[in-house]
Amino acid sequence: MAISFRCPHCGNSHIFSDDLIGKRLRCQSCQQFATLTTDGSDVETSTSTGRLPVMSRINRWHVLAAGSAMMACLLIAFVMFRAGRESNSPSVATNQSPAPIPDAPPEMPNQPHAPIDTAPTDESANSEVVANHDEGSDEDLPNPEEIPINPNLAPPERITNSIGMELALIPAGDFQMGSPTTESKRDEDELLHKVTLSESYYMGIYEVTQEEYRTVLKRSPSYFSFQGDGRNKLKRDKLKTEDTDRFPVEWVSRAEAMEFCSKLSHNPEERAAERMYRLPTEAEWERACRGGQESRPFSSGESLSSAEANINGNFPYGGGTVGPYLQRTVKVGSYRPNQFGLYDMDGNVSEWCHDQYDASYYRYGTEQDPQGPTHDIKVYVCRGGAWCFGATSSRSAYRNYRPHLRADKNRAFHCNYIGFRVVCAVPIAFREPIFGLGNKDVPSLDELLQKSNELEQDGDFQGAVQHVSRYLKLFPNQREVVIRQAELEQRWAESLEGTGNVERAAEHTALAGRAIDKFVATFEDLSESERTTLRATLFWLARDSAINGDSKQMRTRLKLLFGATYAAIEPIATETIRQVLRSSPGFPDFDAQIYQAALTHLEQRAHDQIQNFEGFEFDFQLTDLDGNRVNLDDQQGKVIIVEFWGTWCPDCRDVVPHLVGLKQDYKQKDFEIIGINYERMAPDESHSSVVEFHDKSQLNYICLIGDGNDEVRNQVPGLSEYPTRLFVDRNGKVRMRVTGYQSRLEIESFVKALLDEKQGNAVNATEPIEPIPQPQANPALQRKAAKKLQLAKQLKSRQKLGIYKDWLLEIVDEYPNTKAAAEATELLEDIKTRGVQKQ
Repeated sequence: MAISFRCPHCGNSHIFSDDLIGKRLRCQSCQQFATLTTDGSDVETSTSTGRLPVMSRINRWHVLAAGSAMMACLLIAFVMFRAGRESNSPSVATNQSPAPIPDAPPEMPNQPHAPIDTAPTDESANSEVVANHDEGSDEDLPNPEEIPINPNLAPPERITNSIGMELALIPAGDFQMGSPTTESKRDEDELLHKVTLSESYYMGIYEVTQEEYRTVLKRSPSYFSFQGDGRNKLKRDKLKTEDTDRFPVEWVSRAEAMEFCSKLSHNPEERAAERMYRLPTEAEWERACRGGQESRPFSSGESLSSAEANINGNFPYGGGTVGPYLQRTVKVGSYRPNQFGLYDMDGNVSEWCHDQYDASYYRYGTEQDPQGPTHDIKVYVCRGGAWCFGATSSRSAYRNYRPHLRADKNRAFHCNYIGFRVVCAVPIAFREPIFGLGNKDVPSLDELLQKSNELEQDGDFQGAVQHVSRYLKLFPNQREVVIRQAELEQRWAESLEGTGNVERAAEHTALAGRAIDKFVATFEDLSESERTTLRATLFWLARDSAINGDSKQMRTRLKLLFGATYAAIEPIATETIRQVLRSSPGFPDFDAQIYQAALTHLEQRAHDQIQNFEGFEFDFQLTDLDGNRVNLDDQQGKVIIVEFWGTWCPDCRDVVPHLVGLKQDYKQKDFEIIGINYERMAPDESHSSVVEFHDKSQLNYICLIGDGNDEVRNQVPGLSEYPTRLFVDRNGKVRMRVTGYQSRLEIESFVKALLDEKQGNAVNATEPIEPIPQPQANPALQRKAAKKLQLAKQLKSRQKLGIYKDWLLEIVDEYPNTKAAAEATELLEDIKTRGVQKQ
């Protein structure tokens, strides 16, 4: 049986099957949800939770039409009854004339009216009802066949994922983001403006806990943790009685928070449920924090104290009373939730967001689904109050921010007052049907990539791109698919250029560039494996920029390709591009020439560093994963990399793909790699952890267990951080030691320098080595540096003194030979002598 109803929000009518009674449905016209009931009565619901009134199935025209139809049926039945009775009576005359048809229907006896069934028995009956409406009526129902119907059911208001995280549905809609000028203690970067979020989404009702983080990433970095790698060693005894597993995780960088989201998304159960996790955008965070309350500083009202959130109770807001200051995090959910059912939005720890920070972004950013600015200054938004901040920082509109890296240490920014919570899109079964009704035919990620590969191999680039694009409508932030889209567009462009279709090739080159730009805006940077995958694509885009004379875009592409190494190779890379442009228009071997020029340039520098390094002797005897004893002397005559590492170390894991690639490319050379692992566990536990990582990462070099043997570590002067890399020559002498992450190019340059020594190709230490040319600071660079110095001074005026110093160091590192760098150097010297003076 079909049911006709009118949407109370937009007035459009729809046809549904009666088996959907009791289900929440979405109106395709206005995208609002409502519930069908058997009696058609409205159900009062809370707008704060996103529930909407019920679509009424009855209006006056339905009643009149149904009544008319009933009267017509009774009349026909009466006539048929009379005719049947007369035909069954005895005939008096064979030629008797038929009885005349009465001019009016006979009066019907008075009787109670039966309940009117407003739902037609089939679609034809409903069409008859619609046809009986007056054409000029304001409430005319359109033809049901012309109405696009989305039969998807409404998403549940709460979900629980495979590791027990609870997430609440945050409804789509408009809201006022920022703060009014009348709000006390507001900042200038909180311009009040309208924002539209076009899609509903799920957000974790709690901040990610230490237990959840450990479950997914197998490590425990938190400062406030009795167990694990937390740095709060002096206070651990005070946490013995606390269940710190339910404390929010902190001491995580933004990159590590994104790593958690990616790893959780790849969990088989999460992939089966089509849940892809990410950090919330700044707009999504503020929408969720406000809980539907737009005109107040907090979702709870006009004031806040430490009785309502874990903040520094000495500094309440809006007349709140001074309260306790716990000086640490507490269990998630210890305070009352907001109207969306989210806990600790006002305190405990601040939370990383997706967006980069720009004080003026609210003035020029988009109103619909803003993703934040994109610029070279890697400073990111973190929202919400924290245990160490006063209540002012807990205001819904307050914008905090922190750098991606600590400039003075070239390491990721960590602190004990920033954590994160996750969001995910509404599962595809409740969204626009793209892969069949209810998206039940959506392929898995592996199936999608395999299908796109098959289509590409058949030469059907258009089919492959369309297949990937449809998937991205459901999963717009799937890393592998965005990369695949860029790769396909570039290969399509290359294929078109090969056939002489230059114009279409340029179109698809531009589309590949947009996919790369989207990736960078969403995920910030490429992993090393992704960098390898996109090597041809990024070289192609850099080549295109060079041909078109867009040197800025060319440098952006090369910087993304070479990563941190680009700062060292930029002068030689730029000069090589100029030479290649002059010699061979179009330069098909662009990538090989640039890479070789960069490697040669770095190798020369590596020779210089090796000559100036005071080497030392080194040997060991350790056990490999198969239980065999291995000595360094066994590798005599080879150039060796000895890598001190651990699976728990992010930089160690990032270097592994480089080592695997080098071992493969130099397998015909006198070269070996030996990894000495320190898991900070008992040897047996360490062995199982390394074996699991070894098999998963397909390591092709020697792995040894170092736990339980400090003699080896003590032979290396100053070995205190991981990864630490020793470059050993053929005589078994350590010629260079490097701590921290290195790119593939940098590692390879040291290997080639040592390999060349046997062949007599080493640079003579007495010969002068041409210094690396320093890039001249152009006007654009001067302006960027000046802008960042101005922002740094604002940080000082706002008492953000730690970040102020970090930014000064960044200016000196990133913008050499600029006026701002010179001024920043003077300010740093002043800090050393007098300290940072509070204003």
